[in-house]
Amino acid sequence: MVRTCSIGSFKLILEERVSLPGKSGRVDVGKGRRRAGIATGVVATTLIGLLGNAPFAVAADSQITPQDRAEAVRLWEEGGPTTRKEAAGALAEGDTALREFLNNGREAAEHQDLRIRTMRIMDAGGPATKKAADRALETDTEEALRNFLDSGWKDPYHTDLRLWVVQIKAAGGPSVRSAAEKVLDTDTNEALEGFLESGWKEPHRTDLRLKVVQAKDAGGPHVQQAAERALDAGTEAALSRFFNYEWEVAQARDEEKATVTELVERAERAEEQARKRTVSAQQASERAVKAAEEARKAAQRAKQETEAAQGDTQRASAAAREAARLAEEAARAANTAIKAATAADRAARVAANAASRAASAASLAGQAASRAYSAASAAAQDASQAEAARNAAETARNAAAGANRAADAARSAGNAADQAANAAQAAASASDNAKAAGAAANEASKQVGVAEDAAAEARKAGAEARAQAQRATQAANAATSLANRAGKAADNAAAAADSAARHANNAAKAAEDAAQHAGEADDAAAEATRHANASIEAANASTAAAKQAREIVELAREADAERLSQEKQRLIDLAQRAKREVQKSQSKAQWDALEQSRVDEETRKLLEAATAADASPSTVLNKGRQAAVNIMRTGGPWSRKAAQHALSGTEADIRHWLESGREAAADSDNRSRVARIAEIGEPAELRQAAEEALHGTASEIENFLKNQQYPGRTTDERVRVVQIKDGATGPAVREAAEEALNGSQADVHRFLVEGQFTARATDDRVNTTRLKDGGGPHVRAAAEAALQGPSAWTRAFLQRGQYIAKHRDHRAAVHNAEMNRLVERGLQAAANAQRQAYEAAQAAAKARGAAEEAGEYARQAANSADQAAQYAQQARSSAEEAQAAAQQAADSASAAQNAADSAQQSAHEAKVYAVRAQRSVSDARSYASEAYEAADKARDAALQAGQDADTAAKAAEQARQEKIEQERAEYAEKRKNRPEIKEEDIKKVSNRVERCIASFPKGHPEKATCEQEYPPKDEGYIPGIGDCGEAIIGMAGSTVGLIASGISMAGSPATGGVSGIAGAIGFKASEFGFAMSAGQAVNSC
Repeated sequence: MVRTCSIGSFKLILEERVSLPGKSGRVDVGKGRRRAGIATGVVATTLIGLLGNAPFAVAADSQITPQDRAEAVRLWEEGGPTTRKEAAGALAEGDTALREFLNNGREAAEHQDLRIRTMRIMDAGGPATKKAADRALETDTEEALRNFLDSGWKDPYHTDLRLWVVQIKAAGGPSVRSAAEKVLDTDTNEALEGFLESGWKEPHRTDLRLKVVQAKDAGGPHVQQAAERALDAGTEAALSRFFNYEWEVAQARDEEKATVTELVERAERAEEQARKRTVSAQQASERAVKAAEEARKAAQRAKQETEAAQGDTQRASAAAREAARLAEEAARAANTAIKAATAADRAARVAANAASRAASAASLAGQAASRAYSAASAAAQDASQAEAARNAAETARNAAAGANRAADAARSAGNAADQAANAAQAAASASDNAKAAGAAANEASKQVGVAEDAAAEARKAGAEARAQAQRATQAANAATSLANRAGKAADNAAAAADSAARHANNAAKAAEDAAQHAGEADDAAAEATRHANASIEAANASTAAAKQAREIVELAREADAERLSQEKQRLIDLAQRAKREVQKSQSKAQWDALEQSRVDEETRKLLEAATAADASPSTVLNKGRQAAVNIMRTGGPWSRKAAQHALSGTEADIRHWLESGREAAADSDNRSRVARIAEIGEPAELRQAAEEALHGTASEIENFLKNQQYPGRTTDERVRVVQIKDGATGPAVREAAEEALNGSQADVHRFLVEGQFTARATDDRVNTTRLKDGGGPHVRAAAEAALQGPSAWTRAFLQRGQYIAKHRDHRAAVHNAEMNRLVERGLQAAANAQRQAYEAAQAAAKARGAAEEAGEYARQAANSADQAAQYAQQARSSAEEAQAAAQQAADSASAAQNAADSAQQSAHEAKVYAVRAQRSVSDARSYASEAYEAADKARDAALQAGQDADTAAKAAEQARQEKIEQERAEYAEKRKNRPEIKEEDIKKVSNRVERCIASFPKGHPEKATCEQEYPPKDEGYIPGIGDCGEAIIGMAGSTVGLIASGISMAGSPATGGVSGIAGAIGFKASEFGFAMSAGQAVNSC
């Protein structure tokens, strides 16, 4: 399952429509559910439930009518979080509180909800949307906020869409550019969204294929074989893998000795990559600086608002919460700064790579110069060597031309490194503003009148912003240091290449002159000596350049180690934060369970008081309404609708609800749950038992839900325990399973519902520790993060993360071995050049009669030959290591892909389950809504006809029962004959699951509805568990980050842009901004 929340995450909301009311308008309530209706456009989807209603005209006196109560219930049902809270309190507290809410309180609550909705869209939008939302928030009038939510988002959103497409176009290949140009010309939201969601993928694959074909046509046998394999596979993963490391290894095998041309081409490719990565770093830095500055200013405003609101608890608390939200925004800006620093780090490392290859090219050019001088020395003494001198001269001139190109590439790479350093420093400046926003939130938490929960929220957000800012500073400083060193190395490499080019040109001229006048010199020995000395000088320069290449490679390795250390720390920080959140959630879940029991107990007491034989009319009414409010918040679909119906009616409706209505609704809820089991329960025997239970009484239905007994359950559960035991990966699960099998049936059941998970967590930690101890750097980093996170992280690491981390380790080993081979071949060639130069000098010395000097040159020539042999052996060893690592990388990639496929299959099964569950619960909600709509209409008609309240209540109940009977057969038939589940259904529901479950905190009335509507099939499907598991795998990147041309989309649709609009209703899609699916991660490898 893709965790980055693609555009589809909110496009589905287009099917839900919300009408924007005028000052007297109402949201249309359709068949059991609100239907949306905003203007065309994907962001319209974000405004579901975000747009409040205009003030409802109410009487100024204290007399509360059923219409007033119905309006308060409607506001609770359709309003934002503040309005819902205030409406529920007013409905429970009595007529005076309800009148105060309707006359005064609702406007303040609705205004705060407008701000919340605007801020959510601001959080999720792109640059233009954020700016427009910020203007509305700063103006802070109802008109400004409503105008933004009505239509003010439309043009900025369209601008953001175009910006994201233009960014992809700028970085893509010809097919991507062409596709992007078409959608830009079409210029509709639908076209732009379609391109961003998936339209770029096929053009990108076409571009990759074209590049592979070009590489194949220009390559040797090994390159052609590797390219053919990639083209035959045809997948984006295979094509990307060819470019990422297979091409380089194949090139090395095709030509054991690297040529100047090969090195120059690699240097130029690396320089181009460095430039593109530098642009990405600059763009990310600009975004980080701007976002952090905006967050700082807004946080300061919120702090000032908190200070100005002293004494007004609601206003001060709201301002403190806004300061906390803005601190979270600042933390995200700091995270963007970290990404910018990472991009700068990558640009610097690529620049260092270009410098290394330029230095190697300089070394080879120096070798060509040395050989040309040696040939000139030989030709000066022997006319027969003239042709060899001419050939050496031509080789030297070609090498000089290559060295000049390498020098240009190195200089450009050095400039890119310098710009990357500037980008990193700009990113560091963003952290200062993030710190300031965090400090503002902390100060806001200390102001008088701020509620404790709001203060705690502000303190926490402030601390997180400061911590993220500190990490951003560290990352930026490290990237700056590397970029500066890479820039200096590139400048040195350029100077070495320039020098080698001069040597090679001079050597070529000397060799040509010697060939032209071979054997004619009056003093041939002296001429030979001059050329031999020049040969030695050129060979020494070649050796220096080769050593420089080795030093740059070592610099790059140091940088890699530093980068991995930072990445490891970042993952550990994320893991620890996730563990704290899980612990907090567990504590809150325990609190919620206590709170739920408290509410249940409170509701029970209220119902007892309201239904007591001696209860006064006022007690019946007040206690009954308070109980109805509790049930309206926490009940099932039928119970909630029954409570709403009672609360929106007369005293007679409350009495009827107390006497029989609530019990009838509870029985309907129970029957809905049993119907769901009959439809989607496992195994088939359980479904059959549920089907039979549906024909029973209310007490029989309740008993079935408690026990869920079916024939053969005991055997089934024991078989499941045996299967779990057989498939266990550690001793804890096996021992716990064995203990359960040796115990009672209750022990077996307890193992299935909780014992196996506790034992598995123990085994997972042991297995993760074992892999960490024996793994490479990436495996150790991912394993350490997993061990510091919640238990779901170790499970995700073992199931998927270890394979991707192993693949990265093997891929790094391939690269390191190949760079070693390259450097060692360069050193070998330089040593051979020295040997040849010394041999030339030896010959010249002999010609002069300097026997002792000739002997020294002979000794040096022998030493150089020994060194060359050693370097040759080292190069062969490195080549073998590269080949072995390449095979391991291919194996680990295959294992990672298999793990990804398995995970995707599990996720698909969970999504199918969610579709089936959603259909069942949706039916229950629709069924209940239709029944109580009929009851509402019957009650209204009776009252309008002048009948008394008791008669109207009876008419309502009769209409409800008639509607139930009328629809019963239809819903039973619908349950048994569902349409086939299509991919579009899966997409819609899976996105709704994420949005719904992640949008509401525990205890929120909608949370219970979400959990009823989308029951999880497995833990990996619930956002926050699967997300964390993906995060530790280190699957950094965005959806479009797979584009091989180097596109960077930090802050793009995949990390909080288009897709992030889903966040406007609460889902923080970019909570772990770098999270991807396992399949995407393998592709990006």
